[in-house]
Amino acid sequence: VAFDHVLTPNERQRLESYLALKHGLTIRQDDPRHYLDSEGQAYWNAEIGREFGSRVAGIGRDIDGSMYKTQGQSQLPQGQLIRINTGELTCDLCYLSWSDNGQATAMDLERNLEIKPLFRRWQIQIQQWPQTQEFQIQLDSRSLFSIPADMENWRLIVDVSGTGEFRENEIIYTPPHRVDEETAIITWNIERPTNATEVFHLSFGFNTPELDQSDDFWKSAILSPNPSPDGHFQVRVETAYPNSLIIHVFDNLGRLVSTIQSQESKYHLVEGYTDQPGTYRLELQAENHQKTSWMRDQSGKVY
Repeated sequence: VAFDHVLTPNERQRLESYLALKHGLTIRQDDPRHYLDSEGQAYWNAEIGREFGSRVAGIGRDIDGSMYKTQGQSQLPQGQLIRINTGELTCDLCYLSWSDNGQATAMDLERNLEIKPLFRRWQIQIQQWPQTQEFQIQLDSRSLFSIPADMENWRLIVDVSGTGEFRENEIIYTPPHRVDEETAIITWNIERPTNATEVFHLSFGFNTPELDQSDDFWKSAILSPNPSPDGHFQVRVETAYPNSLIIHVFDNLGRLVSTIQSQESKYHLVEGYTDQPGTYRLELQAENHQKTSWMRDQSGKVY
């Protein structure tokens, strides 16, 4: 990009905003910096988004700024987890931008909500976005789990309060509108919530699968990713009442590759690593309860 004069700080910031949004990149937020439209107004406000400065992306139309973008996602690592699309835009200086809090994509099992959300939350900021302009939020569930389970049980969790605190009386649970079994892409078609401010927050969650109907102590368990390409994995277990756990991880040849102890809790979230990437199974032990051979094969079958 060439100019016939030295750019002013405002012009430079507008140019950086244009290039970052166009290419799905994020302006470093060590020193909070707004994303500006062609008139110098902030459509992604760094102060409002100070807790959500990771993986900024967006869509919108700005005639004088030569911006017309109806599909967007961050190109940074894990940015492809969500993508937002919309139809034809006829508005001007209208933007819908999103960013996340940089947290893990594990489930927040301790939240007392009907559907357990991810620790990662997204903030959406709106500038002059038409109330009737529908947009699609697409979740690539294989970015979370190599073999997604029960995709129809995923829920989009929207906090319309503007606070991002996800209190039960201020959130909306929305089931998917479309599930692509082949690509594991889950799609929600939504309009801007009518009772939302210019800022609202969202996350994703699902009801964890039952682990073993024969033992009421075990409520749910997830090991992900499985298989693991680099040996890093997370184990999430929910039990009927607080208990400490011993978690044994075996490879698909039955060799013990990791043992993890988790302190007393109903909700266990632990991370592990083994220098033997591959597919794993779990053996869970707690007091007089034991569960073995929990593994999901390539077809999604649990055995």
